[in-house]
Amino acid sequence: MQESKIAGLLNLSCSRTRSTGRGIPVLPASTDTTAKVLVAKRGRRNKNGVKPGWMLFRIATVLHAYDQARSSGDKRSGAIAAAVGAVRSQALEMPISETEVKRILAEFRSKNSGRTLIITKSVARGPELDLWFDNLKWIAEKSPRQLGAPHLPDYRSKPRQMRTLTIQRGPRPFHRRSNARS
Repeated sequence: MQESKIAGLLNLSCSRTRSTGRGIPVLPASTDTTAKVLVAKRGRRNKNGVKPGWMLFRIATVLHAYDQARSSGDKRSGAIAAAVGAVRSQALEMPISETEVKRILAEFRSKNSGRTLIITKSVARGPELDLWFDNLKWIAEKSPRQLGAPHLPDYRSKPRQMRTLTIQRGPRPFHRRSNARS
């Protein structure tokens, strides 16, 4: 049945085709033209590790909130809950759970890795802010809408201050255990 549908699409008769066993009809080897119909692979498609931009923002928010909570003395479970709360307070529609925070920590803060992503939030003012908007103006003039960043702020209406997020690679932070001996 499947062969006849595919062969009908190719204007072939079923008697002239043979099946490869995977739902792909192939003409006999004696003819010079070959016709193949590709069948999509089953399951999720392979993304080769590529993640959308919103996931990078979520990862950075989780790592920063977790480090802040651990630095202030919270236990691991409290820091994970604080990371979930930070993501939910910044973006309500972004999916997050304690399990997802644990996955992010396992990927970016494993005990085997000596270096990891260090996230720092700050506020840019004055000359630093001017430099940022000069770079933004240069990007807007050189390649409007070509960089795939349509949500950049307008460089003509400059605020007095702006929150920035710095991502660096550095040594994994060490958080003391709350029940460790002094």
